Amino acid sequence: ADAIMDRIIHTAHRIELTGESVRKMDAYRGK
Repeated sequence: ADAIMDRIIHTAHRIELTGESVRKMDAYRGK
């Protein structure tokens, strides 16, 4: 169970980071 939770947290964290960089790229290109 611990390993599963760890993986979920890790995945969620990576998605957050990816979303952050995507937003920065959009701002960089958009305006």
